[in-house]
Amino acid sequence: GDSNRHFQSFAQNSETSRGHVFYLLHITQRFTGKRAVLAFVDLAAPIAVRNPANTAIAQSLDALKATLLALRDGREAFWESAILPQLLEPWLGPKSLASVVLLSPVRYSSDMHQ
Repeated sequence: GDSNRHFQSFAQNSETSRGHVFYLLHITQRFTGKRAVLAFVDLAAPIAVRNPANTAIAQSLDALKATLLALRDGREAFWESAILPQLLEPWLGPKSLASVVLLSPVRYSSDMHQ
């Protein structure tokens, strides 16, 4: 889990994770045995600093974007183009019955409400 994550400090964010994180919660209904998986995916945002971690993040997000655009346009999606699309295929692929919710972090400041 978090022990394997890498963090860096930047002016824009004092404690930013330099990688994507997947948390999978496997749920089984006790009486019926029905199973489900709830996936929480935290995608790292690209930043302007040039280093290998940021380059890899930008490349993986570009591959995911190309995959999603292909799906939107009715073209064949190349899930194998990078690891990130491959990991997300069960939730985004054409046979998926998943619902996707996108959340964007918002920094709250008490100054905004005075």
